[in-house]
Amino acid sequence: MSNNMGVHYSSAKHDWGTPVALFREWDEKFGFTLDVCAHKDNHKCDRYFSEEEDGLKQDWSGDVCWMNPPYGRAISAWIKKAWEESQRGATVVCLIPSRTDTSYWHDYVMKGEIVFLRGRIKFIDSNSQDNPAPAPFPSAIVIFGGKPKSEMSKEIEELHLLKKELTQCRAKMDEEIKELNHRIDCTQKWTQENFLMDGALREVNHRIDLTQSMIDFTNPTP
Repeated sequence: MSNNMGVHYSSAKHDWGTPVALFREWDEKFGFTLDVCAHKDNHKCDRYFSEEEDGLKQDWSGDVCWMNPPYGRAISAWIKKAWEESQRGATVVCLIPSRTDTSYWHDYVMKGEIVFLRGRIKFIDSNSQDNPAPAPFPSAIVIFGGKPKSEMSKEIEELHLLKKELTQCRAKMDEEIKELNHRIDCTQKWTQENFLMDGALREVNHRIDLTQSMIDFTNPTP
């Protein structure tokens, strides 16, 4: 095994940087605001937590985070932290080895969305970026919380369409209510006019009866 290959298996080295093309692919989908474990030579976001700041002790909530954690024994703590922060509102996209037999994989990784990467990633050595060696293990992207920008944009577009449809339905309902109110007004007016007409008709009938009584009185039957 070459020295470069061996270091992937070792917990002694932590700073194997993310390939730029791979990061850009996922950054276009999510728009990362924070690199949670990096240093000045390999950070992928303007905001990042260095080893001295220790991202495990920091608050990630509210950020869209990229995480390429140390691949030694500490990786389980980083995976646990990523899941916990997603429960507090963060979106965390993790680049990790596809080690499906580990306890952290079953305890936390399987709670997220998993994308298995084809082939072997060529990580960047901060000391030498020439001819990076491919990792001796498969890798996966794990997403805790949040959705890609494309999906969010699609949902926003769908919500705008729904709002437009509801606005149109509301306008139609308003027109129907206006028509119903007009009919109610007409019916009430007709009812009032009928009531007045009934009263006038009763008055006319009453006068007819009085006139007939007077006629009968003045012209008694022989």
